[in-house]
Amino acid sequence: MDDEGHVEVPEDVADVAHDHGLGTLIREYRYAGTLRMSARDVNTTLNPYVAALGPVVLTLGALTHGWVSWAGLALGLPLTIIFARQVWEHRRRKRLRRLYQYTGGLVIVMGDLHPEVVAWNEVDDYDHTVDHLDENEARLLGTPDERTYHSHYILTTARVPLEIHSEFHDTGPLAEAIEEAVLPGIIRNHRARFAAGEELEFGDVRIGPRGIGTDLAGTVPWGDVDRVEVDDDGLTVHRVGLDTPVIEVDADDLDHIPALEAVLADASRQEDASR
Repeated sequence: MDDEGHVEVPEDVADVAHDHGLGTLIREYRYAGTLRMSARDVNTTLNPYVAALGPVVLTLGALTHGWVSWAGLALGLPLTIIFARQVWEHRRRKRLRRLYQYTGGLVIVMGDLHPEVVAWNEVDDYDHTVDHLDENEARLLGTPDERTYHSHYILTTARVPLEIHSEFHDTGPLAEAIEEAVLPGIIRNHRARFAAGEELEFGDVRIGPRGIGTDLAGTVPWGDVDRVEVDDDGLTVHRVGLDTPVIEVDADDLDHIPALEAVLADASRQEDASR
């Protein structure tokens, strides 16, 4: 990003975004993870911790006299050069790691690897979790301060899983953008699978051609269902002729509630049409 706030997109990223029709760039997420320095940074077998001794040996050589000084310079100078190259390459690899959010999807760049593309219209499933690390937990783990960790789990229509954790800085706003973009497709996918006769899982709830149920309560046939209610507290299934619900599931144990409600509406219409 330059001084005016413009994001400088690498040419290969811009090319794949254009090829996949991802539209306009919205935001860039910087790499915030810990990237371990290794000998591979400069294609050498020399351990970085050994190379880090170069400046020390070089300094000692400069402070001594005679053959010890020459030996220190002869050994310390190459080690220092290798270590400087390792540090430079390590920082370069870290700068290369970026996450680019477009109106039509994501481009993920992990070092020198080919950019990975996720188009919103190719997302079959999505989940987002948030874990907050308080001050005490941060101290135990040795991190400088408390922090909120966002994890994003994406499954493409090709059944390819993709996970984005806290290696990128502040991906919280990404969740709302992904949910808004992929929700219509997820709903269409679930409705199509239900129409094809597939049994679907929405957390603890199963919905299929025969009825609705859970592992604990079993399955209630659609013909015996009086009504299904979904609200902020969760889901309840009422059986014909009974005052109390026969199935109760907390909201925390439900997944993809908008898709669940859409499939329930389809099931209700099918049942009404069959009567």
